[in-house]
Amino acid sequence: MEQLSFLEKEIPKSLYVRKVERILYEYPALKASQENEKELEKAGLGNLFPSLISSYEDSIRGTDISNTTEKFGIKRAEKALKIMQIERALNALNHEEKRLVKEKYFNPAFPSDIRVYTSLNLGSTAYYKLKDQTIRKVATALNII
Repeated sequence: MEQLSFLEKEIPKSLYVRKVERILYEYPALKASQENEKELEKAGLGNLFPSLISSYEDSIRGTDISNTTEKFGIKRAEKALKIMQIERALNALNHEEKRLVKEKYFNPAFPSDIRVYTSLNLGSTAYYKLKDQTIRKVATALNII
């Protein structure tokens, strides 16, 4: 039983709450960005933006990637992976936790906690307990804690 004692230690909220909240607030924009890229590709306009146009001047700078097209490809793959991981974390949440995330973090109006717990028909104590539980679950699913 002593071997599992590290699992029981409480991790300070300050280590993960802000990071998880930032990720959740950014998710709708990341998802929209990915959908826009897919639409541009479908329309044959994959290189519509100047910063994405191929550069035929490759230069070697240590281990840094200097080819613009390569950088774009890597950035795009990283974005797709990040979206997939966030979606997997969200799928680990129960119905109430998902409602909280949608109301609090995916709402472009950035509502206050009071407004959110009122719209969810929760009291403040129940809301903050649910919010803490949700943030902790997402942090665990994303390997932040």
